[in-house]
Amino acid sequence: MTSECEQSIGFLSWGLPALTGLVGVFIGAFLSGRQTQKLRKQSYLEKQLNELYSPLLGLRKEIVMRGKLRVKIQSTADSTWRELCEEARKTGGPEATKKLTDQRYEEFGNIINYDNKVLEEQLLPAYKQMASVIRHNLWLAEAETSEYFQILLEFIDIWDRWLDNSMPGEVWEKLNHTEEKLQPFYEHLENTHKLLTEKLASGDI
Repeated sequence: MTSECEQSIGFLSWGLPALTGLVGVFIGAFLSGRQTQKLRKQSYLEKQLNELYSPLLGLRKEIVMRGKLRVKIQSTADSTWRELCEEARKTGGPEATKKLTDQRYEEFGNIINYDNKVLEEQLLPAYKQMASVIRHNLWLAEAETSEYFQILLEFIDIWDRWLDNSMPGEVWEKLNHTEEKLQPFYEHLENTHKLLTEKLASGDI
């Protein structure tokens, strides 16, 4: 006759494999869930970079390049014009200076006209494209990015009013409308893009 103690041991011997299998199922499900969650986070980071922050940073770099080139050309043109005027004044006096102005001033002035055209036809559309990228991918934006979005829209709207001659010059001057207002936004883009890229590369998601 089997003792109660032996019956208990037998029960444990029978139940242990089943319990172990059940624990294995739970562990497997837990690990699978974590892997799925990690893949979802990875996919989200990739979308943030590919659809939002990389396009924004690319547009930003284009604007910077054009801005630096504009300053370089205008600075060179200004110094060159001064040299020509000084040479004309030394060699021919007021008459030579006037002749230089009549013959060459428009040529140098076209540099400013071209830059104004670039602003209206290329730079401002680039800003608007930045706004469009954010608008269509707002669900991927960090909270701070959404806040800067309002500043970008204001920056664009003021330019539109000025180019449309819908704002008096005195108002324009008091608004002190310069790209310096967007510098914190640009720094945020650089930092966020770097952070997301490093996080994706390290796998620390």
